[in-house]
Amino acid sequence: MPQRLSAIAGGDADRIIGVDLGGTKCAVSRLRHGVVEEIIRLPTGEFAPTITALSTAIGHCAPANPLFGLSCGGPLDATRGVILSPPNLLPSWHGTEICRQLTDTFGGQAFLMNDANACALAEWQFGAGRGCQHLVFLTSGTGMGAGIILNGQNINHKGITPDKIVKEPADATADNDPQLQAAEAYLATR
Repeated sequence: MPQRLSAIAGGDADRIIGVDLGGTKCAVSRLRHGVVEEIIRLPTGEFAPTITALSTAIGHCAPANPLFGLSCGGPLDATRGVILSPPNLLPSWHGTEICRQLTDTFGGQAFLMNDANACALAEWQFGAGRGCQHLVFLTSGTGMGAGIILNGQNINHKGITPDKIVKEPADATADNDPQLQAAEAYLATR
């Protein structure tokens, strides 16, 4: 049975539009009467045609003054709502002010979050992690990532980057470590 989100969103529940921007696929869902409904799922391609298809789908279901929750692999600038340069997305996505683009088109508000961190928060609120004080959510898709809940708090907002668990066991980064570059490249082809 779909999880009801009305308790968290209150009177704003039916204004929520979820957008997942992945390396393989993008998806739009909405919250309707407390139940998540998928609106569209499509392969991720170049930015312009993909965002046009997503915007068309959103236009058919967007309520007045929508609340957008966007998830995307990093790196991101979540505060500014900008997709920086995720290795799993084509370069046409890099530097995109995705939150501003959606709010300029549809109004409302938009919030961008690392996809692994969004998964950790969802699992902590509604899934197997409900009631836990600590949770680590590892992702392995077209990239690698982690979302962390520590002492009941999302540590991504404490200046700690959760993906360091999977990407930086020491001082390595995907920019300076060929093994990590190879691992991400391998996952991106699977």
